[in-house]
Amino acid sequence: MEDHVLDLVRSGGARPEGLLFHGTGESFDTPLRPGGYDGVLWTSTSPAIAQTYIPRAGLTAIVSPPAAWMLDGRIEPEEHSFWYGLARQKGFQASEVERDARGNLRSWRLPEGFPTYRTALGWLADLGYPVQDGSPIEVSMRGEEAMPADWGLSGSLYVTAMDGLRFLDASTGESDLTAPRHNDLALFRSAEEQGYDGIVIDDFMQDDGYGNVGHRSWGLFASAAARLQWVRMPAVRRPWRPGIDDTEDYAAFREGLVEAMAMHPRL
Repeated sequence: MEDHVLDLVRSGGARPEGLLFHGTGESFDTPLRPGGYDGVLWTSTSPAIAQTYIPRAGLTAIVSPPAAWMLDGRIEPEEHSFWYGLARQKGFQASEVERDARGNLRSWRLPEGFPTYRTALGWLADLGYPVQDGSPIEVSMRGEEAMPADWGLSGSLYVTAMDGLRFLDASTGESDLTAPRHNDLALFRSAEEQGYDGIVIDDFMQDDGYGNVGHRSWGLFASAAARLQWVRMPAVRRPWRPGIDDTEDYAAFREGLVEAMAMHPRL
């Protein structure tokens, strides 16, 4: 079955057919299985849609740029301040920090050349974040470390073949935010009891640029998910582009298979 999946990936183009994709930022030591809430493992026929479900970062910081009158002041060593954390990331550390009984700063000593808030904004600009218009900045974090704007959390894109699967198509072609179908647990259990392998619904994904984007989701019930073979490839969240199903990660994996086949025709 895995060889069949690889054959479909290898022979497919930018708009794959006969495949289901599941994107995640989680690591799994066990086979993919449905979640406990709905008993459904959700997939898409588009790797581009599936990868929007990989988090951009495990943690993001929403940062308000300092007021203009603060920009040339030295960064204060507030314990949980984003700006002080950024300064420490750059190797700057305050000394002799004293706080009162409530934890408020009382006094501190800064080394020569300690950065200003303006300098810190420059660091964010160097990382690729927009800092010119004074709007809040969403910074991707790895732990306490600010990462570049184009950095992505390492995730996975799983792919399987949909051959022989029976889906109850409950989609109407129009998603409805006021009554999202992914909460229709009674429908899922009814379809499962009727012997279907899964359910097709109208769904939404969230894209940074386009907001809520309607799409169809193929949900697999536990019995079907258990018998499928999945191929995993490394992937990160990618910006969604209307009408384009391919992604850099999926294209690279597919091209690698094509190259391997050319070198080893028996694969």
